[in-house]
Amino acid sequence: MTALSFNKLEEAYIYVYENSKELLEEARLLFENKRYARCYALDQIAHEELAKLPIIYQEATRSYFKEPHDWKNFHKRLRSHELKNKQNFTFYRMMNRPLK
Repeated sequence: MTALSFNKLEEAYIYVYENSKELLEEARLLFENKRYARCYALDQIAHEELAKLPIIYQEATRSYFKEPHDWKNFHKRLRSHELKNKQNFTFYRMMNRPLK
């Protein structure tokens, strides 16, 4: 698997963030024009992109602190729809819990 430098991971993080932001903006336009099915599909893609951010961040942190990487697992996590959707589910569930 391809090893990425800290700088490449930083570039990837920015690219994924900007791409997610644009996808969400376009999904909003679809929603405002009552194109709900396409809005939902684009929103799903945007959320899968957003799920890549903590994955990239984790590897960038490892890179910064000169820790070992499992690049095969990193690339698998970036490509896996199931893992990204589970990650999003956990995140949104956690965000909806009431504070005690």
